[in-house]
Amino acid sequence: MDIRCEHIIDIDAEEYFDKIYFNDEFNSQLFKDLGFKEREVVKQEDRGDTIYREVRQVPVRELPKVILKALGAEQLEYTEKGTYHKDRKMVDIEVVPSIKPDRIKVTGRFWIEPIEPGRCRRLFEMSVKASIFGLGGTIEKSIAEETRKSYDVSAEITARYIRDNLS
Repeated sequence: MDIRCEHIIDIDAEEYFDKIYFNDEFNSQLFKDLGFKEREVVKQEDRGDTIYREVRQVPVRELPKVILKALGAEQLEYTEKGTYHKDRKMVDIEVVPSIKPDRIKVTGRFWIEPIEPGRCRRLFEMSVKASIFGLGGTIEKSIAEETRKSYDVSAEITARYIRDNLS
């Protein structure tokens, strides 16, 4: 299952990654507002042309209980592995779930396009593939829906943060 999210953000494209994406203060508040139980930057390395980052996350919203039970898990957590390409203003993402990482594959791409001074377009594309007999489609749909909701809410939170802290 594939999804695409697109939002207009009132910040220069050149400033987005420094002032929003890699801003620890903003991200702490964002994930708190999104209702995550935990968020921890496990690793971050500047590799010259790229910045590699791993973030462990524990959402409050998760897969339906019936799916968790069928998978033999009580809670979902995941590690988001991202490689930010400085020249393209783009992040390639792999999400590694704590449940069945060999059977659930989530990959994506996140990027910023300038619109005009002070405005940019934030885009995110994601592909979810769950190879679990009888549950694959349900898992894919659940992950895709939760991700889309989170990106829509994060756009509102980002707008508020920019208005209150960067204007």
